[in-house]
Order: sequence, then structure tokens, then C-alpha cells
Amino acid sequence: MSSPQNDAAPQDSLSIGKISKELGISTATINFYVQQGILPAPIKLSRTRAAYDDRHVRILRIIKRLQGAGFALSHIKQLFEATGYDEDA
Repeated sequence: MSSPQNDAAPQDSLSIGKISKELGISTATINFYVQQGILPAPIKLSRTRAAYDDRHVRILRIIKRLQGAGFALSHIKQLFEATGYDEDA
């Protein structure tokens, strides 16, 4: 018998699967970006569930655009470290 967990997702949250399908980015790639510090960590709901939000989607779109323009992930990470995650930039 499992104990009840407080795994209620924030109201505007998205699952990694939904983001993956919407953007055409694999869940493994999204997890890799988080592990490498390229994408901010989501809110952990449980050991196997996390809540992402619209900010994550915007940042992933920026990463895709920068990669499409020929930027390496290491350069994208440096760019975010230098400027922050201001999606309006």
C-alpha cells in the first residue's frame, strides 16, 4: 500500500511528455538540458513526475532556434549564463 503524496501539479504546469510532443524534442533531450544546466529544473512533484511551465517551453524554443542557427550547446549554455533566461532578449 503506497502512502499518499502531495503530487498536485501547479495549475498551469505541463508534463515533459506534452512538451516533448508539442516541440518535437525527446524527453531524454529535455532531461539532458536540465542535467547540463541549459534548462532550469522543473518543480519535482514526485520521484518520477515534474511540472514544467510556459517558461520552459519558451526557453526550449530559443534553444532550438539557436541550434538551427549553428550554435553549439556549450555556447548556448554560456549565453544563458551570461545573460540569464530572459526570453524577451
